[in-house]
Amino acid sequence: MSAADPAGPGVAVLDGFAPVPLDEAPAVSRLLEELGLGGFDADDVRTRPGRNRLWFGVTTTGVDVFAKELTGDPSDVASRWERTLAFHRSAAARQIAHPRLLGADGEDAVVAFEYLAGVTGVELMVREEFSPSDAAAVGDLVGALHASPIGDESALRVAHPAERFLKLASAIPAPLYEQLSMAQLHAWRLLQRDEPLLQAIRSHLAAPPPRDTLVHGDLRVDQLLRVEGRWLLTDWEEFGAGDPARDVGSFVGEWMNRAILDVPTDRGDDRPFDVEEMTHELMMQRAIEKILRLQPIVSAFWSAYAHRRCDVDEAMRRRVVFEAGWHLIDRMLASAMDAARLGGIQRAAAGIGRAMMIGPEQFGDAIGLA
Repeated sequence: MSAADPAGPGVAVLDGFAPVPLDEAPAVSRLLEELGLGGFDADDVRTRPGRNRLWFGVTTTGVDVFAKELTGDPSDVASRWERTLAFHRSAAARQIAHPRLLGADGEDAVVAFEYLAGVTGVELMVREEFSPSDAAAVGDLVGALHASPIGDESALRVAHPAERFLKLASAIPAPLYEQLSMAQLHAWRLLQRDEPLLQAIRSHLAAPPPRDTLVHGDLRVDQLLRVEGRWLLTDWEEFGAGDPARDVGSFVGEWMNRAILDVPTDRGDDRPFDVEEMTHELMMQRAIEKILRLQPIVSAFWSAYAHRRCDVDEAMRRRVVFEAGWHLIDRMLASAMDAARLGGIQRAAAGIGRAMMIGPEQFGDAIGLA
């Protein structure tokens, strides 16, 4: 098995986290036994943190298995359960490489997949080993998903998270307000007063794409797994029909975010960098340099995606830029969840994202969507 951090079946682990004892999740052992896989070795099973309860390891019959119990609000669990199984029934599942579903228990929302030894996209990103050829392979994979015919999945609309964002920008309910960190409160104060940004979001949502496609719905580099040179997509809990620019923009946004996180580091630099010398002007200069350094990855992804789709146009490109910018705003809010202070790098990333959302026609070539 890999030692990387998993985001789905076949993805590896963060050390230091103990799995939920199997006797507290009898549905997992029951499903594995019903599938003829035997049970996990309680002393060898592993996990990683996430919104679901996860176990992976070798069963008593020698099979590598990744088991997941969906947790959360019952209506949300029901939706994610339905979407997971819908993907595995869809035409896309016959086109897209993914860990094989071994079985499922709808009553307890437990699913079992084959566990594949591989390396995640996020691990390769952090190690600076994610190459343009990797990006091209992923672009082709996402393009194949979006080109797959839609069947009953048309009823599974993938809503844009900005729909909820606009409601919170209008007013944050008191119970939620009381749960927000100081950094989140700071972020929301900035966002709620930003009328040009809010209007850009309203306009984007009011102008849907020419047609929906099947979409992953939560495409991040930690959902990508490379096994023996082949790329797979994992974690289909948000699968459905929606704007293909969401998936593409999320991937592009991941690299934009990585570039900006690298600003105060010497990753990719040809000389040491002293963060104490940082000024606002230097921060923006380095952000541009870091984005240009990673531009070949975005370009390779976009070229392969556009070749697979064949119907990519300027309107699609603008929507992708908007979604990449949205991803930077979303990452700022996510990073603020457990923080007392909103960091300068996070604010800089959100500022770049804001500019991309307000004027997407200005950024396509610059970020690699030529």
